[in-house]
Amino acid sequence: MEKQHVAEMAEKVLYWLMKEQQKNLLEEAKKTFTYGLDDQDSVRGITDWILHDFRTKSGESILDIYQKRNSLQAEDAPLLKLLEDSVYGAFKSMEVAGKQLVKDVFTKKDYYVVGEGFQGLAVGRLYPDDQGQWMLSEDVEMLPEAYETMLVKGIMEKYNDYCRDFEPVDMEHFMTHQSLVLYRFMAIIDQTESEEWEDASDYMLYQGIYVVEKMLETADFIRKEDQFVVSLEEAGAMVFRLMEGDQILAEIVLSENRLEIECNAENDLHRAKEKVEEIMGNRIIYLKDEVLHLDDILG
Repeated sequence: MEKQHVAEMAEKVLYWLMKEQQKNLLEEAKKTFTYGLDDQDSVRGITDWILHDFRTKSGESILDIYQKRNSLQAEDAPLLKLLEDSVYGAFKSMEVAGKQLVKDVFTKKDYYVVGEGFQGLAVGRLYPDDQGQWMLSEDVEMLPEAYETMLVKGIMEKYNDYCRDFEPVDMEHFMTHQSLVLYRFMAIIDQTESEEWEDASDYMLYQGIYVVEKMLETADFIRKEDQFVVSLEEAGAMVFRLMEGDQILAEIVLSENRLEIECNAENDLHRAKEKVEEIMGNRIIYLKDEVLHLDDILG
């Protein structure tokens, strides 16, 4: 089973979740993720957490509810099972008997993975495949190995607090059911790195990504909208600009049922998203934000 198929299934579930019928469910998940946060910008990983780890008051996951409310195709069931069985953590890579193995630095569990090894720490999600191995998610975040001590110390403190205040559990149970702790730590690291690399912001591209259900109708709407200036059209794709007076606020790409807003600054992206969402209305459905660094942009 390829990563691409897993990613496509995840996007399919998220697209369903963004629809009006699931509005209350999505709001409940968002409130759970942001509970206690003073800074509402600290929502790194919210989409991944909602899809895999959020539970309703009755204990159901988003994947459980999706399967109840939809008629599944034959190929959906095994892909949904892979999403359900995924593991979120921080991993170190090593080679054992010619195979790549990663160790979860919190639970100390080992996983044989498909693909090459890596340096440092990989924080993200592992998905099982149908050959008894595991695959690292595409959006895994790489950290220098120096972060390991800090992360382990922080997680152990939260783990000990939980065992003291609620119930004694093993680390695997804690990381499975309280994964939000690691997401919060990663948000702190991201904020720290953002401050340290503020001078390098010119080398980053900030993206807002949306799902588009009716491509042709949306393309026609864009051509007629005064605040959009089309700069390129070819088969199945359109590139256009969002204008703010006589200035370009964002470059936007419409292709393959996706709309991607691209800006050079995070604040510009926030403003561009608000404007585009107001103009486009229900023609687009928000999926996620991404930050591309210079290495990503250059390929």
